[in-house]
Amino acid sequence: MGETREYDLAVVGSGGGAMTAAALAAKAGLSTVVVEKTDRIGGTSAYSGGACWLPGSQAQQRCGVTADSTESARRYLDALLEGADPAPDAARLDAFLGAAPAVVAALEDDELFEFE
Repeated sequence: MGETREYDLAVVGSGGGAMTAAALAAKAGLSTVVVEKTDRIGGTSAYSGGACWLPGSQAQQRCGVTADSTESARRYLDALLEGADPAPDAARLDAFLGAAPAVVAALEDDELFEFE
């Protein structure tokens, strides 16, 4: 039998979003483990260039990217998900759109990340 370990947070998958969550949780002092089922780290981010869509950030605004605002992202998601079955959870969409700018700000503030 193997050794038993306890963590505050288990992150399932190692894509861009998962690794961002794991890094920010560890920075906040949570003991964190990332569990990946494949032999590669990165999930679909390993094939997509590693980008995460986080609309409405100050980083975008500083670079003049105004077309990807929180409001335009909401319109895009509403149009994309219209008539979806099952219907998307509005609270989750609101949480994503509300948190995205803060996530980018936290990453930019971390001296261990090279943010682009």
